[in-house]
Amino acid sequence: LQKSIDNLFDMCHLVIQTIEQVGAYRLKIPNDADAANSRMNDKETTRQ
Repeated sequence: LQKSIDNLFDMCHLVIQTIEQVGAYRLKIPNDADAANSRMNDKETTRQ
């Protein structure tokens, strides 16, 4: 039983780490998308 409880806490810790990593990655995506959109807008502006 103690081993199962230890495994449960280990898994909870891994879940928290995974959520933090994925959350940090997903927060960066909009910034990259905004940068790409601004570059696209700059190219369109120079064409006109």
